[in-house]
Amino acid sequence: MGNTSRYGWAYPEIGDPPNTALHLKTAEQAIEATVGGLDDTLAAFMVPSAPIGGEVVATGTAQTLTAGSNKLVFASVAVALNGVTWTGNDTFTVGSAGVYSVYAQCRKNAAAVQDAMAITTAPYNDATLVIPGLSSSGGYGDVFVSGTVYLPAGTQLSAYYYNGGSSASTYTTRYPRFKIWKVA
Repeated sequence: MGNTSRYGWAYPEIGDPPNTALHLKTAEQAIEATVGGLDDTLAAFMVPSAPIGGEVVATGTAQTLTAGSNKLVFASVAVALNGVTWTGNDTFTVGSAGVYSVYAQCRKNAAAVQDAMAITTAPYNDATLVIPGLSSSGGYGDVFVSGTVYLPAGTQLSAYYYNGGSSASTYTTRYPRFKIWKVA
């Protein structure tokens, strides 16, 4: 009996005594062992790992927003964080480099000249914007920012709400949330 060069499957050669049942059994067992091993290897790659990311929300007393930029404070985990650490307050740190989808939202409950949200890596200023915010003029409603961005390991993020009003106001705490998920 000869053997194939890649998988080592046995096959009858011209001078071998004829025994069809034995030859078929030997070939099928070899194929089954090879394909079974490939199935096991593929299955190991197909098992999804826990997604990296999570979601936090604000609860309790409404945060007072002064005129200008305000770092949003969050109080509880809505979706368990994995691979992203959270100070338990207002800062998130990514554990591994990659492309992340980030979303922050809160509801303004007082009209202002202009309101906006932004994701930054340091105290709020134009130089530290990771994801620039959307703004709205006057009125009430949800203000949010979202985007997808590459972040090196160890990057610290915070969500800022820009209150364009000239006096302090508060936002409704049942709506503020921060979501971060690694997508690549």
